[in-house]
Amino acid sequence: MSFKYSLIDDDSNLTIGYCNTIQFSNASVHSVANQSDQLALHLFTFTEEFKQYIIQRKESFSRLAYIGILNKHHNVIGRYPIFIHDDIKYHKLGFPTIPVQLNLNISSDDIPSVNQLQLWERWRECKPTQKNEWAIYDEDGKRDWLNIVSLYHDSHRIQQVNDSVPKRFELDGTCIVDYCSFFCAIGEAVNGAGGYFGKNINSMIDCTYGGYGALSPFTLIWTNSHITKNSLDQHAWQKEIEAVRQENNHIDEEDFFEEIGDRPLIDAVVENLEQVGVTIILK
Repeated sequence: MSFKYSLIDDDSNLTIGYCNTIQFSNASVHSVANQSDQLALHLFTFTEEFKQYIIQRKESFSRLAYIGILNKHHNVIGRYPIFIHDDIKYHKLGFPTIPVQLNLNISSDDIPSVNQLQLWERWRECKPTQKNEWAIYDEDGKRDWLNIVSLYHDSHRIQQVNDSVPKRFELDGTCIVDYCSFFCAIGEAVNGAGGYFGKNINSMIDCTYGGYGALSPFTLIWTNSHITKNSLDQHAWQKEIEAVRQENNHIDEEDFFEEIGDRPLIDAVVENLEQVGVTIILK
């Protein structure tokens, strides 16, 4: 039988079970530390391997786990970490023998939004084959796209041999209208349609050190940069700072250099890339 989701145990890396429908009690809101949410797994089927694991070790069901997003070939293409708080002792109670509605009390720093779950339906079939599919979404939609791109990349990442990494890439600024769309565009400039090369300035700089399709030093030819320059101004940077603060209310003033917001965003992007050896040609 084909399933859309799996539940994976962190400690043993065993698949706990499978289902086709998941639902969060507060799916559109990011969880904060120690906040409990509910996860409903509809018609959930436990695997025999996990049943035997629990019976032998006599462990509670409370544990760190991952929600796995499965593609049409039943491979995991994205994972969301959750902590299960329910102290159920299945080794004493016995496991269900038929698919059940499994309702769990969980906490997580990265609960997928309803829109993310809908986007995954597209990615189950295959990775996008054309660039700029993300351009039709609003800012929240592009944030969801970037999150999926990063998770998909993590599940498919292959360390590259440095000598085989290209040294020139072309970034088209036509569809870059805000902070998020820049990272959607540079990901595809480096790694093709649906590609990933960071989802903020910090992670982009990390990508330049290798393993993400472009190893510094390299050249980035930025076409239609005048469009980008008009969009990535100081207002765009300050707008992103406010969005990050709303998602992470524990952020301090000096946690990230994005917090400064003291010049046009395009200047900050160019400056930080040049500092790690990227040559940028604006056209």
